[in-house]
Amino acid sequence: KEPSGRYVCESRLLKMLEKEFQLLQERLSDTRGKDHQFFAFSNTVAALNFSRTNEAHGWMGVRFQHAPGSEISEVVIHVRMLDPQNVLQQDALGIIGVNLMYACFFLQRDPEAFINSLMDHLDVSRLEVNFIRFGGKVFEGVDNRLMNLHLLKQGMTHAIMFDEQGSVVLPADHLHKKDVLVVRGSFRPPTLVSFDMIKSSLAQFSKDIGKDESEIVAVSEITISTLKAEAGDVTNEDFLARVDLLCALGQKTLITNYPQYYKLA
Repeated sequence: KEPSGRYVCESRLLKMLEKEFQLLQERLSDTRGKDHQFFAFSNTVAALNFSRTNEAHGWMGVRFQHAPGSEISEVVIHVRMLDPQNVLQQDALGIIGVNLMYACFFLQRDPEAFINSLMDHLDVSRLEVNFIRFGGKVFEGVDNRLMNLHLLKQGMTHAIMFDEQGSVVLPADHLHKKDVLVVRGSFRPPTLVSFDMIKSSLAQFSKDIGKDESEIVAVSEITISTLKAEAGDVTNEDFLARVDLLCALGQKTLITNYPQYYKLA
């Protein structure tokens, strides 16, 4: 059982990938390891229930070798399924699973093309990809922050989130059943005024709901429309500089593509 008590979660997926890949190596390394590349594919998914009251989402991942006997590489994604019936969601999952496998073996040298290919024969009305993480030997030079920004730029998701260490995290996991304070700004750069606003807001919000400040998740949010308005386009350097500054100041950071603030809820 997972410590979080949740079945559809990243830790469960990683255990499955570890188990399956280890079995492959134990059983086949001696006979086929010299001239075959091993891979393991796993997913854990909650499809739409009969009452249509749940969040339909899932984690998918591939652990693989880019050459026989090579070090392991890995790609993990999180998807939200938007079809109105679970049989259609099953179909969409099958398609993105095939796309993910194909990309791992044929598009590993071009991460942006890799991401774009995930939606082949799909569209954003059926599936949202709101998290991706590349790891391992073949993806050594890949910056996962920029890869998640690419998801946002391509309209494959509406929001990406970074924790205080600057690591990409899934908003649904970090904000699950939490009281959340979101402060929108351009943070170019973050100033003392910005942090006075956050500090004062946190104190007031804590008082209003009768909870300790430590129980509230405070998030600094930047909308991509603000980045575009200031810079003409979202440059990687500008984006990373703002995220790094906010994280260095101990802030969780949310980047969204919602021009209207009310849609963020």
